[in-house]
Amino acid sequence: MITTGRNSLKNRFSTFFQRKSAKRPIPIFTASFSPSQLKPFEKLRIEEYDALFLQSIQDANVDAFVLYTEAILHYKLATYETLIQRIEKQIRDGHEATLLHLAASKNACVPILKYMIQHLNIDLCLENRFQSTVFHYAASNNAIECIMYLLELLPFYLPNKSAQVQFKEKRDFYGYTALHRAVISQHYETVQLLLEIGQWNVESNVRNVCAGARPIHLAADTMDFKMLKLLIEKGKCNTNASLLQHLF
Repeated sequence: MITTGRNSLKNRFSTFFQRKSAKRPIPIFTASFSPSQLKPFEKLRIEEYDALFLQSIQDANVDAFVLYTEAILHYKLATYETLIQRIEKQIRDGHEATLLHLAASKNACVPILKYMIQHLNIDLCLENRFQSTVFHYAASNNAIECIMYLLELLPFYLPNKSAQVQFKEKRDFYGYTALHRAVISQHYETVQLLLEIGQWNVESNVRNVCAGARPIHLAADTMDFKMLKLLIEKGKCNTNASLLQHLF
């Protein structure tokens, strides 16, 4: 059973992952499925589970995801460590995301996201090939519920406040933070959430591509006046003269 209350999060993460280099603790599994339910998967090869895991995320089916995990461990197709390595590996979906990133991009996949992080101890700070975090994926796909869960979890996963800020402000390969991605995607509700609850830096500059542009500049480039209003009123961003260059 997946527990998600604040006390359970605090108890589970108070001693886990305080250092990124810390040895990953092996959880104690309580079987959710009987041997007869696992039987159909007895003869599958470990490689065949990759597609099954991916399909369970596409279908937002947490029961299937748990079933496949337990079948692999029950039939000793992999150790816990090698199973996690497979789950954390890159999946070619056009962006080479991991299963964690894909789950973070769909509100319906919050139960799978919780299972991976709280039960399998998948690394929350995992990055894909293009240095995108779970926040980048959630913000780009307007996954409000995923963002809320990740924000609740973050203080227990990274107790140091400066580490929390650094992770939230992480830039991807193209120089964008999660807030930049939400602005570009015109996800107004996500932008408001990142500003008001997540306290993202509204003045953060883009690096690499569009170097120097702030979120408000990205909104101005597309004449997105609704986003401009949101960034000014909710984000209290600085509206200096350089903004005019993007508007005219």
